[in-house]
Amino acid sequence: MTIETTMESSGPQARADEPSDSPAAESRGALIAVWAVLVAATVASLVMGLERSHHSQILPVAILLVCFGKILLIGHYFMELRAAHRVLRLLFIGYVAATCVALLGFYA
Repeated sequence: MTIETTMESSGPQARADEPSDSPAAESRGALIAVWAVLVAATVASLVMGLERSHHSQILPVAILLVCFGKILLIGHYFMELRAAHRVLRLLFIGYVAATCVALLGFYA
């Protein structure tokens, strides 16, 4: 057994041979979709922030809700909380919700 054969078996070729219907391929597709949603939410909050209208009380609330929705998506998909223990997921969601409610209290 040479170094080359060891490197070949553990290199990127092993991942390239995965079938397209494997869980890893589905996970990549989900991550790309979530990334696209996060980009769209960022653009939407930017557009809402640039809006100058008589809805000055509603826009900050909408921007905060988009922001905290993005936090939940990032935690769930990119921090891998979807695979974490239920208690950890619930603590994260509770913390995000409590922080959101506290910040929204400033606009009420």
